[in-house]
Amino acid sequence: MRSRVQTILTLLTVLTGSIAQSADLPKPACGGVFGLCGYVDPDGDTQIPYKFEKARAFRYGLAAVRVEGLWGFIDPSGKIVVLPQFKAVGDFQEARAEAAIGEGVGVIDRKGQYVIPPRFDRAIPFARDAALVVERDDSTEPWAAQRLHGDFLFDSFRFYRHRDGRLSEGSHKFQWFRRPADGNASLIWASPTASGSVYGLMDAQGAWVVEPRFRHVQALHDGLAVVRDTKWGAVNEEGHIAIPLQHEWLSYFENGYAVIGGPEPYQSRKSGLIRSDGTVVAEPIYDKADRPGESGGLPRVKRDGLWYWIENGELIPDGAPDGSVVASCPQGLKVVRQGASFIVTDIEGNPALPEPVGHVAFGVANDNGAISGAALSSHDLDCQAPIVVVLGDVNERNTRSTYVRPNGRLLFEPSRFFKSANRFHMGHAVVQTDGLGEQEKWGIIDVNGQFTLALGINRVRPNGRISKIAGAPVFALERDDSMSLINEYGLPLTDVESAIEDKQRKSALSCLGGSTIIHEGDRFGIARENGEILVPAIHRAISCYRNGVAWAPKEDAGKWCPIGPNGRFRSVPACIQAFYPMRVSHHYPEQFADDPFENSVLWLRAGLRYGLGLRETPPRWIGDGVQSRASYSVFPFFP
Repeated sequence: MRSRVQTILTLLTVLTGSIAQSADLPKPACGGVFGLCGYVDPDGDTQIPYKFEKARAFRYGLAAVRVEGLWGFIDPSGKIVVLPQFKAVGDFQEARAEAAIGEGVGVIDRKGQYVIPPRFDRAIPFARDAALVVERDDSTEPWAAQRLHGDFLFDSFRFYRHRDGRLSEGSHKFQWFRRPADGNASLIWASPTASGSVYGLMDAQGAWVVEPRFRHVQALHDGLAVVRDTKWGAVNEEGHIAIPLQHEWLSYFENGYAVIGGPEPYQSRKSGLIRSDGTVVAEPIYDKADRPGESGGLPRVKRDGLWYWIENGELIPDGAPDGSVVASCPQGLKVVRQGASFIVTDIEGNPALPEPVGHVAFGVANDNGAISGAALSSHDLDCQAPIVVVLGDVNERNTRSTYVRPNGRLLFEPSRFFKSANRFHMGHAVVQTDGLGEQEKWGIIDVNGQFTLALGINRVRPNGRISKIAGAPVFALERDDSMSLINEYGLPLTDVESAIEDKQRKSALSCLGGSTIIHEGDRFGIARENGEILVPAIHRAISCYRNGVAWAPKEDAGKWCPIGPNGRFRSVPACIQAFYPMRVSHHYPEQFADDPFENSVLWLRAGLRYGLGLRETPPRWIGDGVQSRASYSVFPFFP
């Protein structure tokens, strides 16, 4: 009896304790020559060997894994509990998961048995006995495998009830009322039509619990779901109005609070705060508002550059009071708070500038020149070099910048201001003039305020990453459509550029685990670091192994097909018309041929030829002319 009770308790723990990815459950990780996946503990130690082509996080005690192109499920011990047999699967939602086999999609149980037959294009489980389905249409392309993963409901669906096979008469737009990862989904937002103009709450039987009336709905968050008709409010877990619909704007609830907004347009909207019991603790008259957890244990609001904590209905100013020193350097510089601004003084208290500064460049740069958020918030100063101070309203972009020495004196005497001034890194900084009717100009200064590169019309940018590699300051000089590397005196760094180019070309032939793309004549293959051949050099183009497969053009099929770890073509995943090892949003690949298959072959060959030194640049991505008008090669290029 005790054993049976323990088994039930264990099952309940698996079902309820792993609704979201639990910290106690191993997490997926991938690597090695073939890019296979396993599972590791929080310390990074392997718990389940790297033997799966793909691996997803555990949900409801099971994790989806791909083996030889087909999907199944494992338990936290790594045991396969649902045999790999599906072309694609969704994550489990309690005891159900979407799964595709052949040309259809249905819903399976935890044993891998179909409880809703695979006769749909989509079949997303809802509760235990229902699903949101898209019917098969032979006139359109079948389901896309990647669409089965994720909790987004982009399509219009029909409501399907498993116990009697009832299908709703028309299509609906749905949105989650309770997210699948949160469990116990018995209600869902639904629109009576496919347009999604208004939403109500539907139960697992397909009946309306709340009649459609809301123009905007959100999922439950902190026990409340934000809704809107003409005004904003929120409903509780039963769908009852909990926050009256009387607000101009309302964000989601978290840690007992939500941000409310005024009637102003989005860009200038004022903010306030409301508690989950409906009490407005800050009217929407502030520049910004933070819930607890974003800023500490109390909510806070910001007005005129100053933050105020809200405690027992009172506003308590945040930070040091006026006149207090918030940062200093041992050489004498002090930063003194004055309202929302600062006064910068020397050791004797003499102001460096006749007016307060709106911004001080707090933070100490790392080896790459980057500043951490923690360094910014702690008001550290880099006292090894002059410090940037900014006059004017930073939010209005009406500013002037200059430098103050660590002793509190101005770097430039008489004072000199710039449109922008970069932090010093490795003893040098880039400055930009505002033009004042002329062309904008850029230059480089040293810690003594001397120009090592005179102001000029070509844009200059610091490059901390390459500076770290070179062990000296390196800058990028942009001239027309070209970019070159220079030192602090403007001299070209041809040796550095050559070394970087060699590294970039090498990356165009480098794969996981030290393996590389090899070639014989104009044909390509893959070899291990020790020279062992994984794929013979017989293909016009080839990608590196990722998720257990490499991709190569199969000439007789006119498609790209997967190659398994044995170096031979296999049938799953399915062959595809065109393959690109990377994608850039809002761009399309450079055109080498009209045929999509041939174009993708020539595109990847161009990248491999770049790696061999037979081409000046990698193939390009061309902007779509709407979201992007840029055209550029991707560096580094990875096959």
